[in-house]
Amino acid sequence: MNNNFQSAPVTPEEEFSGWLLNRSNIKVIQNERVAIAHNLLALNFDPKNPEDFMQQQAYLKGQLDMLNTILDRHEDVSY
Repeated sequence: MNNNFQSAPVTPEEEFSGWLLNRSNIKVIQNERVAIAHNLLALNFDPKNPEDFMQQQAYLKGQLDMLNTILDRHEDVSY
């Protein structure tokens, strides 16, 4: 891969095994989810700057969604 936005060719078998996580991976991802959820709950709305709140909220929700997707894909291939 030459840059961050270039796909890497993978076989179906590589894709399948790429979504398999070990216990340590799952624990670390779960801890990240908890940290992000705490950050979401700790956000304070500033009526003088509602856009900043919305941007921070969207950023954290995007991170949480991506981690959930990774865990969901692992669940899909591990059964």
